[in-house]
Amino acid sequence: MNSSKVHIPPQGLIDSILIFSAGAFLGWIVETVYRSFKEKRFVNAGFLYGPFLPIYGFGGLILYYFDLLFKNIFIGFKILFFFFALSVLEYFSSLVLEKIFSVKLWDYSHEKFNLHGRICLKFSFYWTLFSLVAMYFIKPPVEFVIKSTDAELKSFISGMLLGYFILDFVFSAKLYSGFIEFINFQKNLLSEAGKILEGSLNIGKKVPFYIRRMFKIFIAFPNLLKEFIKIEKTLPEHVVKEVKKKAEIKK
Repeated sequence: MNSSKVHIPPQGLIDSILIFSAGAFLGWIVETVYRSFKEKRFVNAGFLYGPFLPIYGFGGLILYYFDLLFKNIFIGFKILFFFFALSVLEYFSSLVLEKIFSVKLWDYSHEKFNLHGRICLKFSFYWTLFSLVAMYFIKPPVEFVIKSTDAELKSFISGMLLGYFILDFVFSAKLYSGFIEFINFQKNLLSEAGKILEGSLNIGKKVPFYIRRMFKIFIAFPNLLKEFIKIEKTLPEHVVKEVKKKAEIKK
């Protein structure tokens, strides 16, 4: 094990932002390709509007700094570390997001060997395999580009990316919070009125914009369709059909 002290240069924070961004972008590509191939349509995966998945960005930082600290460590230990570290990251990401939005954005309950539906053995294995590919084939060129880029240019790019992430997170959080508020409001209608007639929500023939915005949520996180199905009785039939059509859900 290499126990020598690692010097983090003044550019460490800037490099971390760039590494996070690269990991988040590559993760978005992997998830989008996987989901699009599986569902046979384009799926913009993830929480944010843009082409980034933050959980992969944090995973990239874990991978980068672990390899920096323990570059010469036995490969078997690296595999075990990535397996457990990335599983813990996914578990607590799910837990935190559920505490914030009061719903599970993903659910592995249908998979074997899952823990509270937040993580499962199959996908933990996938993350470990992907981390090894990233460490040996993706990390070196990304690291080379970052280190060979002019310091001022890196500062500018990282500042732009950080500003973008803040804005995207704010707008995305607002979208998901609005979705939860809408679902809870409709649930209250059902609980108070019992059986509500179709069209109790005052909606015209066109699906309103605030509902059309939810299409992104349903496509990115199919598990949230369960929440919509619970309140579909409060909506006009044409709205329900349009949502299910966009999400490709059959009655």
